[in-house]
Amino acid sequence: AEMKYCAVCGLPPDFCQYGPSWEKCKPWCMEHAPEYYPELSGVSLEDAKKSADAAAEKGKEKMLPGGKKKRDKSPGITIKKLSRGGRKCVTSVAGVESFGVK
Repeated sequence: AEMKYCAVCGLPPDFCQYGPSWEKCKPWCMEHAPEYYPELSGVSLEDAKKSADAAAEKGKEKMLPGGKKKRDKSPGITIKKLSRGGRKCVTSVAGVESFGVK
């Protein structure tokens, strides 16, 4: 049997509704896998495409695999203690540039 996968989210079409981007997947599912979603037969394809476009605009923020949103890393200073052989150590301080310190 040939397995079909959604072109939008990559899930099998019967799992699309549980995926991270169901609004965007709806039109694809209505066109390519209507047998899984008989309740969508009343909804017009145009309406679904419009809502998918709206969802695409809204979802422009970076999405990581699994539907997690990528957030900007907050500025921070990292301090590491590196051993230099024997009992000697070097302290490495990184990230101070973002606070205006040279």
